[in-house]
Amino acid sequence: MKSGFVILFFLCLFTHSRGQNLYLLSPVDDATHVQPYPIFTWRLNGLSQPDISYTIKIAEYNSGIGEHASINTNPVYSKTIISSNPFQVFYYPTVAPVLSDCEEYVWQVIASYTTYTTQEPISPINTYTYSSPISRFMTSGCIPSEAPTPPEPTSKLYIEPKKQTDNFVHLVSDSLYIKYNESYNNTQAAYKIYNSDTVIVNSHIPVSYGLNYLAIDLEGLGLQPSSAPAPSIYMFELKTAKGDILRTKFEKQ
Repeated sequence: MKSGFVILFFLCLFTHSRGQNLYLLSPVDDATHVQPYPIFTWRLNGLSQPDISYTIKIAEYNSGIGEHASINTNPVYSKTIISSNPFQVFYYPTVAPVLSDCEEYVWQVIASYTTYTTQEPISPINTYTYSSPISRFMTSGCIPSEAPTPPEPTSKLYIEPKKQTDNFVHLVSDSLYIKYNESYNNTQAAYKIYNSDTVIVNSHIPVSYGLNYLAIDLEGLGLQPSSAPAPSIYMFELKTAKGDILRTKFEKQ
C-alpha cells in the first residue's frame, strides 16, 4: 500500500511539473505597439505527441476584474489547432474581429492530448491538459502620454455625462456644453437628444482622442424653454468608440 502511494505521488508531481512547460513567446507579456493582426507564437517543452490540441484564447482586458476573469468573460476570438509540432505560429485571421487601437488584450493557450491503448480494441487511457500563463499586450495606435491636454474653457459650464444617470437636471440656455474623455482614436461620436415623447436629434459630432469639449446648439434644434407647470426635461446620450453609453439630463431655460 505504501509503495503504491509513493508511485501515485510521483506520478501526480510529474504531471503537474510538465503542465508548467507551455510557454507564450510572442507577443511577450506587457508588450506595447502590437499590430492589429498579431502573430502569436508558443512552445510546449518536453512533449512529443501526435495530435496535440492547442486552443488559443484572446480576450479584451478589464483591469477591474483582472486577467483571469477577463480571459473567460470578455472573449474576442478563439481557435483550436491540431498538430504534433510543439512549436506553433498562429497568424491572427483577417476575418476575426478587429483588435481596436490602443486597447489592452490578454491571451492564453490550452494544450491537451489523449493517450490510447496500443492493442486492439483501441481506446483512450488518459487525457492531459496544459495551461499556459496569461499574457497581456496593448495594440498600437495610442497617442503618446505626453500629448498635451487641451485647456478647459473657463467661460462655459461643461457637463460631464456618466454611465450611471441620476435624477439631477442641469439648467442650460441656448447651447449644451459637454465634456468627455475619448479613449480611442476616433473621428466622430454618435449622440442623440430625446425626451419622454420624441427623439429630437440622432446624429454624429466630430471628436478626437483624449478630452473633448463639445457644444450642441439647442436653438438650432428648435428646443423651446421649459414652461410651468410641466417643464421639458431632455436626455443627452453619447456613444463612445468603445461602445460605452454616457447620459445626462438637462432643461432648457
